[in-house]
Amino acid sequence: MFFENLTAAKIHNILAGKCKSLDQNIYMNVKIYPLNVDSNTPSTDRDPDKGDNNPIPQVEYDCLILTPYASLIAIECKTYDIGGDMLKAKQYSVSTQGGVFSRSVLITHVQKQSQKTDGTFPYILTAVVNQLDSVRRYSADVWYYDEIEDRLLKTLELAEPGWC
Repeated sequence: MFFENLTAAKIHNILAGKCKSLDQNIYMNVKIYPLNVDSNTPSTDRDPDKGDNNPIPQVEYDCLILTPYASLIAIECKTYDIGGDMLKAKQYSVSTQGGVFSRSVLITHVQKQSQKTDGTFPYILTAVVNQLDSVRRYSADVWYYDEIEDRLLKTLELAEPGWC
C-alpha cells in the first residue's frame, strides 16, 4: 500500500505541474463490481473476512487516470510477486472495462538507473529481476520508478494529443 500511495502522489505531482487539466482525474484503489451487485442482495461472492455485506470486487486497480476523451490508463504498482497471470488478467479487465483505447501499465520500484550497460541489475534481488523478465514476455508495458514522468507524459500525449 505504501508503494501505491507513493506512486499515486508522484503521478499527481507530475500532472499538477504539467497537465493541469488531468490532475483531478486520478483515482486510487478503485474497486470494480459486477453490475448486479448490491450490498442488500445475498450473494456467494462475499468476502468472509469482511462480513456478509461486503461483496468481493471483480477487479481492483491501484491507480486509474481518466483522460478527457474517456480513455483509461490503469496503473498496477508492484514491488514483488509480479506474475504473468496477474498481468494478463489486469490487461483483459482494462480492455473490457475501459475499451480498446485503454492502457494497462505496470510500475515497479526498480530504478532504471541501477541497470548496468550489459542490462543486468546487480543490486536488485534476482527473484525480482526474473519476475520482471517473465512479465516482459507478455508484451507488458513496464515502467521503472525513475521513468514515470517521461513515460507518463509520452503516454498521455499519444492518448490525448495536446493535453500535456
